[in-house]
Amino acid sequence: MICMDRIYAHGQGVHQHMVREAYKLLKSFVGQDIREIKDHVGYNETGIGIFNPGNLLVIGAHREDEEDPVYQNSFPFGWTVTNTHFWDPDRGDGSHFNLLQIVYENAFQKAIKYYYGGYILFIPASNPYAIERKLHVTTSLGDHLIIYPDEPQYGGFYLSYYSLVDLYNNFRLKTQLIGKNMMWNVTKQRWEYWNGDVYISRELRDALV
Repeated sequence: MICMDRIYAHGQGVHQHMVREAYKLLKSFVGQDIREIKDHVGYNETGIGIFNPGNLLVIGAHREDEEDPVYQNSFPFGWTVTNTHFWDPDRGDGSHFNLLQIVYENAFQKAIKYYYGGYILFIPASNPYAIERKLHVTTSLGDHLIIYPDEPQYGGFYLSYYSLVDLYNNFRLKTQLIGKNMMWNVTKQRWEYWNGDVYISRELRDALV
């Protein structure tokens, strides 16, 4: 390390290392492995896109510097993706990060959004859990619903969730009637706009959470 002129403490590899070490600390505190977490820690996997494939904590740690699923910051050239990673707690929970006269939400505010939802969750149609670029879900009435992407080639699906705990325990999302998401009710054999809760597969839940 003496020969190194820089230590990349902000780098994605360091973030992944922190995830692995955090699990070791949690395991030490609990006194045993936690299978549900242990199976989803990973090592240095990076994924190839948002929630693609997801399913590992280290992928989330890596992709947090690649995409901003909460505020959709990216312009220009992805330079603003990480601008919500800062927070000066001495200035209060509601303080903001300012860069070049542009105001960004702080890391604490983003963490609250992640935990409690309250934002539009965009799932690209390229997600591997979207069968033939369509999202198969079950409505709260038990109907099999197919959600089509808002744009065939580069589009996706607009949903939300009540909290990460609810999403993890109940596999539940909520549709958002924005964009041009067409919905085919397989059970009732009709097109409709379902505005309400839907339930997803375990694989997609693990990719999201």
